Amino acid sequence: MSPIKMQRIESGLRLALDLVSFINTRALGSILGLLSEGCVVESEGRAPSDSVFKGAAEIRGYFVALFAKKKGLVLRVEELFGFGHRCVAAWEGGWEENGSRQTLRGIFIVQEKNDKIDKVSIYTKSGKGE
Repeated sequence: MSPIKMQRIESGLRLALDLVSFINTRALGSILGLLSEGCVVESEGRAPSDSVFKGAAEIRGYFVALFAKKKGLVLRVEELFGFGHRCVAAWEGGWEENGSRQTLRGIFIVQEKNDKIDKVSIYTKSGKGE
């Protein structure tokens, strides 16, 4: 594989790892710094109209609400792979809620453009059969 193509794959992988790291440290400014100007985040919400966030202001609001709802959220990457401008990160997450430990598994599908995250699609599995 040529160095240019490999660099493209590595860029997406680095962005996905940085996203997880910044989520774990609640570094909202750093998360927003990873994103392209027109970035779209499709969250794990059930209704499409409630789960698509476009641009810095909406995405900031999404992460502020996520951090408030899932106190102490920590993600651990289980598997990471990329191809071209896309990367998939499989993760396991945990947080405290009402005195008990909650867990969640999911994936991020990250699309990279010009060394920035241009789109993140988030899919989760709660283990509750939902």
